[in-house]
Amino acid sequence: MPNCQKCSAAPAVVRHQFTSELLCSTCFTNQFEQEVHDHIQKYNLIPKGSEVVIGVSGGKDSSVLLTVLHTIVNQYPDIYQNVILRMCAVDEGIAGYRKESLDVVYELQKQFGLELKVVAFKDRFERSLDELMTTLHKDPEDVSLACSYCGLLRRNCLSHGAQLFSKEALIATGHNADDQAETVLLNLIRGDYQKLKRSGDQIVDLGVGNPKIKPMSYQSQKQIVLYAHHKKVKYFSTECPYAVGAQRGVARRYIQGASTKDKRVVLKIQDSITDLKRGEGRGPEMNICVECGAALVGSVCQCCQIKQAENEIQLRKVLKTKKV
Repeated sequence: MPNCQKCSAAPAVVRHQFTSELLCSTCFTNQFEQEVHDHIQKYNLIPKGSEVVIGVSGGKDSSVLLTVLHTIVNQYPDIYQNVILRMCAVDEGIAGYRKESLDVVYELQKQFGLELKVVAFKDRFERSLDELMTTLHKDPEDVSLACSYCGLLRRNCLSHGAQLFSKEALIATGHNADDQAETVLLNLIRGDYQKLKRSGDQIVDLGVGNPKIKPMSYQSQKQIVLYAHHKKVKYFSTECPYAVGAQRGVARRYIQGASTKDKRVVLKIQDSITDLKRGEGRGPEMNICVECGAALVGSVCQCCQIKQAENEIQLRKVLKTKKV
């Protein structure tokens, strides 16, 4: 490759996915951080004085998000005046997987010196994900719904962890542009119009609970992998054992195929939802769960119903899962 098109001094090692610029390692990581910073400022994701709880798993996306936010908050002290960063991890109770990824979380905590809360499924719902799957699915190979259960409970745990810091804290998640595009397609496939309208939101604020922000929602998975490599970010790279049966894989394969012809497809899908809902209302009015305070349309959230379920029959009724 020729020299970097930004600094002209160092050899280029990366081609930017969306701009096609040839960049050296330093210019690429600097530009990545600048793009995340610009995105935060465009949508006013982190106002001055905010307490930001970063959802960390030890994986690539959350580890990069932690690194970038820590970098830009210190790089722009006037813009991020009095912004406090925190960390929150969720222990789903997945044998042979979560302990190892949490070890990376503890390393990152030591590296950045931030306060950390860990919230476990077992403590919050009296069931680990492994126990939930054993109860609902007698066939150990049947893991197709694990991600649906896990996503529901993990979001609840992350919100609870943020509440332990502050009721006003923002929750920052490592969702990238690929994740956002996959979510749009999944909600379209499922016919979930209310969730489809929220798919492109940069700030998810239902009026109750802690608002959620996605500072990297316009960074592709490829760009994040490159940043992690050139910035030498610590992360746990093993895929979750339950991910093999996830429905999200259908959307992911479609996007991967489409991206070979149009490198900006993940951005276009995300932007299409923003255009679609322009001028529409925000959807149904949200209530607060009488048990835990989570945002919902009814009175008792699904997570609390899972906790209260005393047997397999009640658990299946809550999750609308048939016995197989």
